[in-house]
Order: sequence, then C-alpha cells, then structure tokens
Amino acid sequence: MAWSNLSKNLMSQIEQIEGGLRLMVRALVGRIKKVQRVIVEAMKKEMDDTVSVFVYANRLSKCVIVEIVGALSVHSSGPVF
Repeated sequence: MAWSNLSKNLMSQIEQIEGGLRLMVRALVGRIKKVQRVIVEAMKKEMDDTVSVFVYANRLSKCVIVEIVGALSVHSSGPVF
C-alpha cells in the first residue's frame, strides 16, 4: 500500500494541509450559518408583510360588505346572509 510507508516530512505536510482545510471548513460553515440567518430573517419579514396585506384586504372586504349590507333595505339584505 502506498500510504503505509510515508516519510515523516510527507506526513507533516499532509497534516498541515488537513489543518488548513479544517480552518477553511470552519470559516465556510460560519459564513453559511450567517447567510442562512439573513435568509430566514428576510423570509420571515416577507411572510409578515404578506400576511399583513391579506389581513388588511380581509378587513377591507368586511368593511365593504358591511357598508353594502347597511345600504340595503331589511328585505333585500336577507338573501346576502
């Protein structure tokens, strides 16, 4: 096997490379987590905005329905409900 008889110098270089890679992986994972937090916060804000639009639209339609029903006579408002 090629890996069984490595020189100490080569093993030292491999360990240095592995150590550098571990540091890079930690840094990349940190950056990914930061980006994920930003994305989640942006999605939450977007969802909150969307919900508020639907809530407002729902209130508006209720208000319009109440005004329409209020404008109808007692006899003509019955079929609406």
